[in-house]
Amino acid sequence: MANSIKEIFLASKEHRGDWGRVRRAAIVGRVTDTDGRDYLWIQVDPPVIGQPYDQGQQDIRDLLLRPHFEGDSLFPITRFPLPVYIFRVLSDAFTGEIMTPEALELAAWGEIYETKEDAEAVARSAADDES
Repeated sequence: MANSIKEIFLASKEHRGDWGRVRRAAIVGRVTDTDGRDYLWIQVDPPVIGQPYDQGQQDIRDLLLRPHFEGDSLFPITRFPLPVYIFRVLSDAFTGEIMTPEALELAAWGEIYETKEDAEAVARSAADDES
């Protein structure tokens, strides 16, 4: 996959509710923690509802992704769909600089897709499985 990808789509086969929504994800860049692990920094639309994370009315737009399986990569993205861990940053002052792993919280897991249509097909399939 080319490094020139600017936008991907985030969805989840496993989660329902807010984390089950299809989100457009603008790729912001690469962030490395103090243990040397790389994360893909994305900004999502629609944002994640912040209230369940004690953020009141402040929704979450900035998320960090790591591949779920060893051997997969986000630099460059090796395949679609690609299972990922979804992290939220615990600091309101996130600047994209190197951080400690303790500054992150695993919030969900999901997959990234190349197209909105692919992500929506998975979301529909998960909803159908539920009924």
